[in-house]
Amino acid sequence: MAKDILQTFSFDNTDIRGAIVTLDTSFAKLVDGSHYNAEQHQLLGQFCAANLLLTSHLKLDGLLSIQARGNGPVDLIVSEATHDLTFRGLLAGEVDEQHDLLALLGDATLVISVEPENGQRYQGIVPLDHSDLAGCLQSYFQQSEQLPSWFAFNVTEEHVRGVMLQALPADRCPDPQQRAEDWQRITHLASTLSDQEMQDLDNETLLYRLYHEEQLRLYDAKPVDFRCSCSRERMERGLLSLGETELNDILNEQETIETDCHFCHQRYAFTAADVRALISGNHYQKTH
Repeated sequence: MAKDILQTFSFDNTDIRGAIVTLDTSFAKLVDGSHYNAEQHQLLGQFCAANLLLTSHLKLDGLLSIQARGNGPVDLIVSEATHDLTFRGLLAGEVDEQHDLLALLGDATLVISVEPENGQRYQGIVPLDHSDLAGCLQSYFQQSEQLPSWFAFNVTEEHVRGVMLQALPADRCPDPQQRAEDWQRITHLASTLSDQEMQDLDNETLLYRLYHEEQLRLYDAKPVDFRCSCSRERMERGLLSLGETELNDILNEQETIETDCHFCHQRYAFTAADVRALISGNHYQKTH
């Protein structure tokens, strides 16, 4: 089975499209160096897969993110993906055993943001009101986009798999009754997908098993990879935001300041000389 790829597909004579993503080495890179347990791994894998599925239909250069923030044992889950299918993600909070999403996040919201490289940011927010991510996303698209959607995820220690179906506005099939019948049939067949099939089958075989009686077009696979956008320059800006007084107070207690990227766990170290140079350079920029 091909790994770290995303493929889109469509059904002839219907207004239904889909996407399927498989993460292997790319997700291993994300969790490498972290202390995520199996339950945290499961949640974060679902969010990353969902993020890439949604990004597969992004028609502009930019970033799409999915974020859930609440007041439960898990404070935050966030995943980001770019138009060229690189992604990163993080989870903050404790997950000791399997619980549904509502129990973990408590009173929470689901936020989906699109940030074009050129253009205005778009953000949709809905209450997190389902016990799993698939249900939350389906509710989100029904409420905010009026696009009936269906999602399924499977996460193991070895890989992450996600499948998405979406009904588009009427184009190929204008008849409302036929559109409803198409959607009911396609999603019913998708609901027969087993965890074992999600884990074992390549995309072509999986879709053939589900839809061998449908006229389905499977498009070329695109590579997916983990990539973090952190940098020393970004960390420097973060340090400067603390202010000169606080930075000096920290350096009075320790010789270096170390800060970690929460996404990729890369550690950045700044000596007292580094910090003084930062402060001096910041003063210069403000006065010139």
